Amino acid sequence: MRASPSTTAYYEIFHEVLETLTASQAKQIDFTQWDSRHPVSSPYFLEFLPFLKSEGGISGFSRSMAYETFLPVGGPDADLSPAEISYVDRLVSAASSNKKIPLLSCTRSLGRSRALRRAFGGRTVFLHRNLFHQWASYCGQAEGGNPFFLETIRATVTGASDNPYLRSLADWFDIKNPSLPPEDVFQVFVLLHLYLYSIAFDAADLLVDFTAIARDRHLRQIVEFELSQIARHDIDLSDIHQTFEINNFVVESPRAMRDTIEQFAKLIPADTVSPKGVAFVDQAKNMALMEWERHEFFNRKSRSVWTHRIAAIDGQLSAQFTRGDALQSEVERLTLQYSNLSNVHLAEHTAHTEALAVLSRERDSLAERLSASDTARGLHYAANAEALRRVINERNACAAQTETLEAALHQVSVLHAEAVKRLTDQQSALVVQLEASEAARMKLEASMNALSAEAKDLRDELFNARQKWLHRLVSGVPRLRLLSRLYRRFDEVNEAPD
Repeated sequence: MRASPSTTAYYEIFHEVLETLTASQAKQIDFTQWDSRHPVSSPYFLEFLPFLKSEGGISGFSRSMAYETFLPVGGPDADLSPAEISYVDRLVSAASSNKKIPLLSCTRSLGRSRALRRAFGGRTVFLHRNLFHQWASYCGQAEGGNPFFLETIRATVTGASDNPYLRSLADWFDIKNPSLPPEDVFQVFVLLHLYLYSIAFDAADLLVDFTAIARDRHLRQIVEFELSQIARHDIDLSDIHQTFEINNFVVESPRAMRDTIEQFAKLIPADTVSPKGVAFVDQAKNMALMEWERHEFFNRKSRSVWTHRIAAIDGQLSAQFTRGDALQSEVERLTLQYSNLSNVHLAEHTAHTEALAVLSRERDSLAERLSASDTARGLHYAANAEALRRVINERNACAAQTETLEAALHQVSVLHAEAVKRLTDQQSALVVQLEASEAARMKLEASMNALSAEAKDLRDELFNARQKWLHRLVSGVPRLRLLSRLYRRFDEVNEAPD
């Protein structure tokens, strides 16, 4: 409803934080600061900025309004205190002067809903959910490190000390006991809310059961229509869904606890409650107990299993603790041993201290000798300084000679480069001559090959001639002598070099 352009929505108008609220704190308090499952929106207390005092806190608000007047002094049908009327009137007037519908919301308004309606009129919307689901939400917050909601139960009951019914709850359940068992806190929670429901029911123009509309789309649409009429803007609750967190208690006798709640519910004063209001309170009680018993039906056995497993783990932890005790004894024994060793070490330390004194005296003696050595070193240093000056002069002379040698070396380098150039040129000329000689050699080799071929032809010709002469020799002996000479000549020619 805050999203409506026609409303100015004040969040938790009786919240105790308003007494010291600052602008920087108001800027930080939003849906991201805790596991609220609230829809995304701007910081909760933004609308209170016009009422912030310079020293902090909301003008006109007192912390006593949170719990001490949670129920009007004198009973639920009594009027608001003058301070409450003045404070709420400021909120209403500021919104009205700005032509906006003032929307006042607070979980602490249930007990004073009748008084608020008498003082300011308007439309009253009573929001509620299954009380066991709400209790599970309280427990879930506490398990997550936020016990605030469980603490509000004790604060609300003790704050209304003049209310006979709530005082009877406080006395019966010993509400001031900080170690009150969770099952007793649950019973106080249920009975407190049933009593507040009996007050708020007849003051309400519209009842919204969020547990029911989360399950029933048609019922949700009816509620959306009614809220839209009040806010003069379309209200969409389609993102609503049921959640259930945890229940933090187990009772040995569920029937006895249920009967205790039943009997205390009968003690709720009914003289100022309409019959429909009585029926509504009875139904709220039955729905809460039914959900609790349903939860017990599904979880009792598994819880028993886990209880045994936890007991086994506790046994293991006990064994570990026993072992830890043994280790602690061992630590104490080692500590005693350490103490004894410390005494021994103390004696050794005394001996070492005495030895250190002796060494200190020796050190002083060595210091005197060192001082004498320093004097001798000074004299030696003076003599060395003169020698050092001579060495420096010699070094300078050597440096001059080095420069001369470097110049000569540079000249030699130049001459070397020229000689290398001449050798390179001569080498190039020799390469050319060598290439020409190689060509002449190849030409001479070709000529020799031609002469060899010619000599072979001559040999073949002489061989053929010898064959012919031999033939002639056969035909005439007188020619034998001539053939012999020719044969020797042939041999001579044949043996001659090419």
